[in-house]
Amino acid sequence: CLQDADTPAWARTIIIGALGYLILPADLLPDILPVVGLTDDWGALAAALGTVTMYIKDPHKQKAREQADRFFR
Repeated sequence: CLQDADTPAWARTIIIGALGYLILPADLLPDILPVVGLTDDWGALAAALGTVTMYIKDPHKQKAREQADRFFR
């Protein structure tokens, strides 16, 4: 989806922002707090996915499945 020319720049920005929020240590809720610390991260990812889901095409899903299969082997 990020590499697809049909994906608008605003949608790419949302995806990158959500992924950045997930990996950066500065959060609204510190990740060191058990369970609660990850809720804001998952919320950001869910909001991003809900916003850009119309731009996720079947080839993107297939590529993601293939990547996940390779990663979890």
